[in-house]
Amino acid sequence: MTSVHVEPSRLTGVVEAPPSKSYTHRVFSLASLCTEKTIIHNPLISRDTQATINAAKMLGAEIVEKPGAYTVVGRRRFKTPDNIIDVMNSGTTLRIYTGLATLVEKGYTVLTGDESIRRRPMAQLLEALNQIGAECWSTRGNGSAPVIVKGGNRITGTAKIKGDESSQYVTSLLLTGLAAHGDIEIQVIEELVSKPYVDATVKMVEVFGGEIRRRGYEWFRASPQELRGVEFTVPGDFSSAAFIAA
Repeated sequence: MTSVHVEPSRLTGVVEAPPSKSYTHRVFSLASLCTEKTIIHNPLISRDTQATINAAKMLGAEIVEKPGAYTVVGRRRFKTPDNIIDVMNSGTTLRIYTGLATLVEKGYTVLTGDESIRRRPMAQLLEALNQIGAECWSTRGNGSAPVIVKGGNRITGTAKIKGDESSQYVTSLLLTGLAAHGDIEIQVIEELVSKPYVDATVKMVEVFGGEIRRRGYEWFRASPQELRGVEFTVPGDFSSAAFIAA
């Protein structure tokens, strides 16, 4: 067996945290709901966030990459995708865009992903979306992708959802409510997991000039509202750089 001896040393310099993946997902998704131009600086471009960019484009958002930034012009009602939306391995994309696909004006949207994604639970989100007027279902009837979402329905009402499985369900419903046909009220049953991600969603809605009403993590209301275009720099994800400081 080879032994390795590491001498302690002193590190100096400046460490820049990589851009936040969760904020990148949210800023592109919100920009796709905004008819004014949004400029996004410093996004994290990875396989997962590229899935979100691709999904937004397939629903009709205009996204252009420019030196050091992306510009996005969205729409209030989405177009029918020309093809199946492949989220690859991004559960965030799958959950957010299953909700946003209910805002397609007509036709059907099919969302799927890789083998891992096709095992992820979706039943609670599908049920919650159906409670507010959507028609969406799992093609295999097992509550997982592939899922089909029918466009053209009136989306409004109250959704009850358990909070102990994924906070992404709440994020999906909140973003959907910003361009729905009426208010969406979300009643969270059980303790909500991953609360900071819901806080990030609410914060990003406020960046775009929107408002989410809430009582803690048990009750939320998202109302249809016009978002304003913004110029936004994606913050660093310092948790990704934590190993350097350890």
